[in-house]
Amino acid sequence: MKKSTLLILFFANIGSINLVAQQYPKQNIDFQAFVQNIIGIPSDDLNYEELLESLSQLYINPIDLNKANYAQLASLFVLSDKQIKTLIDYRTSAGSFASIYELQVLEGYDLDTIYKIIPFVTISESSLSVSSVEESFKKANQTLIFRSNNILEQKKGYTPLKGRETVRYLGKPGSLYLRYKVYHIKDISAGFTLDKDDGETFNFNTKKRQFVADFASFHFQVQNKGRWKNISLGDYTMQFGQGIVLSSGFYLGKGAETILSVRRNSLGIRPYTSIIESNFFRGAAATYQLGQFELTSFFAKNKRTANLVVDKVTGAQNVSSIDTDGYHRTQSEIDDKAILFEQNFGFNARWQNKENNLQFELTGLNTNFDLPYIKQDRPYNQYEFKGKNNTIGSFSYSYIVNNLNFFGETARSKSGGIGTVNGLIMSLSKKSDLSFVFRNYDKNFHSFYANAFGENSRNINEKGAFIGYKFSPNRQWIYTTSFDYFKFPEIKFGVDGPSEGLEFLHRLTYNPTKTSHWNLQYREQHKGKNLKIEKLNVVTNTIKRNVLLSFEKPLNSLWAIKSRVMGSSYNYENQPVSFGFALVQDASLKINRLSFDARLAYFNTDNYDNRQYVYEQDVLYAFSFPAYYNKGIRHYLIMTYKPIKSTEIQLRWARTDYFNQETISSGLEEIAKPHKSEIKMQIRWNW
Repeated sequence: MKKSTLLILFFANIGSINLVAQQYPKQNIDFQAFVQNIIGIPSDDLNYEELLESLSQLYINPIDLNKANYAQLASLFVLSDKQIKTLIDYRTSAGSFASIYELQVLEGYDLDTIYKIIPFVTISESSLSVSSVEESFKKANQTLIFRSNNILEQKKGYTPLKGRETVRYLGKPGSLYLRYKVYHIKDISAGFTLDKDDGETFNFNTKKRQFVADFASFHFQVQNKGRWKNISLGDYTMQFGQGIVLSSGFYLGKGAETILSVRRNSLGIRPYTSIIESNFFRGAAATYQLGQFELTSFFAKNKRTANLVVDKVTGAQNVSSIDTDGYHRTQSEIDDKAILFEQNFGFNARWQNKENNLQFELTGLNTNFDLPYIKQDRPYNQYEFKGKNNTIGSFSYSYIVNNLNFFGETARSKSGGIGTVNGLIMSLSKKSDLSFVFRNYDKNFHSFYANAFGENSRNINEKGAFIGYKFSPNRQWIYTTSFDYFKFPEIKFGVDGPSEGLEFLHRLTYNPTKTSHWNLQYREQHKGKNLKIEKLNVVTNTIKRNVLLSFEKPLNSLWAIKSRVMGSSYNYENQPVSFGFALVQDASLKINRLSFDARLAYFNTDNYDNRQYVYEQDVLYAFSFPAYYNKGIRHYLIMTYKPIKSTEIQLRWARTDYFNQETISSGLEEIAKPHKSEIKMQIRWNW
């Protein structure tokens, strides 16, 4: 062993003497700040609820640094390829980490990086034996969360019927949420989640899969028991390859982080505890390790909410769409619940060499419906899936050599359609990195659980090429940029013809101190959309520009501020330009066991096309991502109080006042006032 390595180990062990029993105290993470760092300017193309849910799952189920593989470490969106390799090499030569702070002896790990990953990682002892499951439950941590949320203004859905009106919400106003979880780090996890949305009823109806609350989720997971790496029962998700066949949770793809986020990572089976009522499996899954092979098999049966269509002549039934919003408030929404039976089974076989730098995977998925799934007869649906059965298989790879990381996945669906994505991440020097991603999804490529790199919300009917670059001359300055060209060979919803587009982004980050941060970002997107000219839809190029300037700094040990100015413009080519902007001021105050987070925002937009998506702080594990549009003021205040170590109480008040409208929203969600007020309460117990 080299002398330098011996010195590192010597000082690391000295430092760990006092740190083994004093792990870094886990603080409530500012999801808002974390998301802003990796996305920058938000847009309506991303599912932020899934992003924040994925981050909260990492927070609840932290990655064990003593067992984490390359893919798990890369999923944090914080560590570069070089940093991950350094960590794994150190762990191989020096053994298990004794403390989080031992990372300080690794090259490239400053305190800023360590503090970023602390909420999502942990240090545990070696795996427990098969016979110690009962003992694990005795030592397990338990968490119980209760949350209520209410809109103070009355929605039309709760008013008396008038005239010929026949539809109202059947349940009471307000949403309720209950989550219980028992877990032992990287060993066992079990729990349930109950959720009632605003307007839904409390009921017990096994046929409609309603168990008191409208949505109920449960899971039981055992890990690291001999060769059995994972056994999951109940609700779970899976992520393999680049996400063309199986992709769980959120995938960033394109954002301010132009290097780390372009690649998906194989994370295997993960317990599902979200309140998002779609895109998960309910059944059983298991992963078995045999030498350098990991074999995963799974089986699931789910009841889906869908729109039933009955032929008036033959009486034949099919579904035209599968609903994913999770709302069951009116009688028609309840009638659609659980009418489609979906059965999935499949496998994943993964081989990884001993050096952990080469990986191959084979993935297969078979999906069966009990009713034909046939979308509406529209020109843009002509190549969509039709039928009761779909089978898809893929081959994926990842190879790391020197400063290069090659990755990709290619799949074929039952229809014969091919989907493929391939990429390269390369380190040009210690200060700069480059990324390339190429994708091609056929017009008849059908993959229900895909979420790979792309511009479309689904991986179908798209070709494209992406290049990203990151340059950091020192720890104070970071510059990232990207360019993406995409093409849609066939028509799609809202675009009555073949189209193409491009997007480019520039972001400059300045960190004058360890706690002060400036960000300036510009993004421009060109995209084809329908423009009605003399009653005809003509595919016309649209141009959207966004700019963001933000600043954050702690003023002292009690106060911290964040300021943001964001604006946009939007127009069809050769048509008038519309504008919008938002001014946002945040402040936080921490006094012992009590803390406050507040915001005051002013927004002014010409139309909905210039809506400003702004991250908002919320109670822990809850998400708020409103779009600011029209003209008005938005403010909120969050109080967090910890009366004792095991208990946390949070209250959130939020209100939006509009200056140029008398009502808010439409349909049963309409509020006959120019303001909307929300109050949320959450209590969390840990023991």
